[in-house]
Amino acid sequence: FSLGHHKVARGDLKKFMLVGIFGSGLNVIFFMSGISRTTATSSAAIFATVPLVNALAAAFILREKPTIVRMLGVIVGLLGSFLIAFGPSFLGTKSVGGDVWGNLLVGLAVFSWVAYIIGSKELLQKYSPLTMTTYSFLVGATVLFPLSYFEFVSQPGWYLGLTTLGFWAILYGAIFASIVPFFLYQWGMKYTSAFQAGIVTYLNPVLASLWAIPLLGEYPTPIFLIGTGLILGGVFLATAYELLQKRRAS
Repeated sequence: FSLGHHKVARGDLKKFMLVGIFGSGLNVIFFMSGISRTTATSSAAIFATVPLVNALAAAFILREKPTIVRMLGVIVGLLGSFLIAFGPSFLGTKSVGGDVWGNLLVGLAVFSWVAYIIGSKELLQKYSPLTMTTYSFLVGATVLFPLSYFEFVSQPGWYLGLTTLGFWAILYGAIFASIVPFFLYQWGMKYTSAFQAGIVTYLNPVLASLWAIPLLGEYPTPIFLIGTGLILGGVFLATAYELLQKRRAS
């Protein structure tokens, strides 16, 4: 089977379908459904467990043996993420809680994303990042089409109120918030381990804060800065520490 010059062995089609279903389909459905039911704090804290779950999956399924330093990095980064998520609640400025079903759906999104990482890593040994991204989006679009259809039937005239700014926002979301990030993620996974691909999830709140300062005027709190320091330290331990030690030894 092929799409242009991106040939895929017939025996791998089922794997491509599963990767697309988990990454571009179920992950989106579970996460969006979950955050609509629970609090942002709970969803952020639950999704912060991706690197930990991913490390365990990579060890058992892909036989990637994490070192003590790498696992320490996972734990330190997890503490930083939990501090950012739960810190405000300790000061009485934000509630944690959340709906049980909403939290469960976000948890399912975590497992879906980890399945996407593990499945992609296996296929990237044979196929290019562009091939992976293409088929992932094709399968994801197929999975999401029924939901899109029902949404359109319930609000058939939604596009009539779409402004020029709204149109560009949709286009930006499709290209720079979907296609480009997925491709870059696949490209990065091809040259690194599944473990390291999962650990970068810890950087999400840090990078989001950097964008929130100029765009939304939201400035980080002391608790956020401490959590960010833990996250950056955890990512360093999990990705770069051992490499630097090897270079010094050589």
